[in-house]
Amino acid sequence: MHSILLGVTKTVTNKWFSPTESGQPYFVGKKLKEISKRLQHVQPPDFIERLPRDLELHYNHFKATEFQMWLLFYALPCLDGILGDKYLRHFAHLCEAVHILLGDKITAESLEIASSLLDIFYKDFADCYGAGSCGINVHNAAVSCVRQWGPLWAWSCFCFEDANAMIL
Repeated sequence: MHSILLGVTKTVTNKWFSPTESGQPYFVGKKLKEISKRLQHVQPPDFIERLPRDLELHYNHFKATEFQMWLLFYALPCLDGILGDKYLRHFAHLCEAVHILLGDKITAESLEIASSLLDIFYKDFADCYGAGSCGINVHNAAVSCVRQWGPLWAWSCFCFEDANAMIL
């Protein structure tokens, strides 16, 4: 939740949309209205509880579950043809790796695929977004944690965060 969704996914999304990045080749903030329109036309499956919100108004305030859906389902189709291929392919490595690591049945082979995808993502991150952009979250140890504790969903913070909301 914190390292991948509220860390890496949020960081990359902010780089794409933030006006402070307007001079960068990955900046697509000027097309935010078009991207948001695409997102609003997505009809998510029933298991997705939170419907997509307007990116123009809300991307700075996305919850972890919204970043999860953005990462796994929405970003690639919404950004296709808008974000440069280099950046879209780069982000696709993270999307596929996280999808694997969230699986119910993760094999040794699929763990190796996820590890390779994340290695490519981490290796190319500085090339895509600048050397100063590589924080600790980009170098997380998701694959080794999944080897040790099981799929990401089995030990994520979502259930604890939900309990905090109930306590409040």
